Formats: sequence, C-alpha cells, structure tokens
Amino acid sequence: MRAERNAFEEKWLRAVAEMENVRRRSRKEVLDARRFAQADILRPMLDVHDNFERALQSFGGEGEGEGEGEAGIREGIDLIFQRFRSILKEKGVEQIPALDQEFDPRVHEAVGTLAREGAEEGTVIEVVQPGFQMGDFVLRPARVIVAG
Repeated sequence: MRAERNAFEEKWLRAVAEMENVRRRSRKEVLDARRFAQADILRPMLDVHDNFERALQSFGGEGEGEGEGEAGIREGIDLIFQRFRSILKEKGVEQIPALDQEFDPRVHEAVGTLAREGAEEGTVIEVVQPGFQMGDFVLRPARVIVAG
C-alpha cells in the first residue's frame, strides 16, 4: 500500500509541476503575442517619424530664410512631431543610442564602414536611419556607418 501511495504521490507532484510549467509558458506566450502585436502596429509609425524629421529638415535651420507662412508651417509640423514622439514614448518606444557607441549587432545594422581619423575601430560614426526598441525588443535596428 505504501509503495502504491508513494507512486500516486509522485505522479501527483509531477502533474502539479507540469501544470505550473504550462501556466508559466502560457503567460509568456500571451506576453510575447501582445508584444509582437504592438510591434506590428508601431513599426509603420516609425516611417511616419522619419517623414516628420525629413519635413523639418527640408525647412533648413530654424527660421533661416523662412517667410511668415513657412515659419508657421514649420512650427505646426514641429508641434505635431513632438506630440507624436511623446505618444511613442508613452508606449515604451525609445530611440536606440547609436552615434559614438560601440557597434552592437543586436541593435545596430551596419550599412557601411569608413576610415575616420580619431574614431576608434568598431565605433558608430554616422547614423543613416535611427533605430527604435520597445523595452528589450528591437522594433527596427539603427542603420549605421562604422569606423573601420
């Protein structure tokens, strides 16, 4: 009887442990699914972010040679862009640090190498396209040029 009881107890402990593992796995899968869904929504918005930056750059320096109308448009675009960036930040999206950082293949995508005096080899010397991450999840790697 003891042997039979011990066998049942062992099976019960294994079943309890397996249930706990299933719960842990399902929680992780739900979190991963949520993160992937958020990433799918946020990735196209990164292109909008880039377009805002380009629009502001097309005006040149702040107020240089702008008429009253152009200055108003620039100011409006800048306000919209600031609000857009704050929304991304509220959602946990942050720009990946790249310039003057050591190249990290997990968050940077090298699009070229360039010899530059005074720059240490393997250091990012230019950002072609900024990268973004949500927590530790990379939405888009930073496209960079690395000192070679």
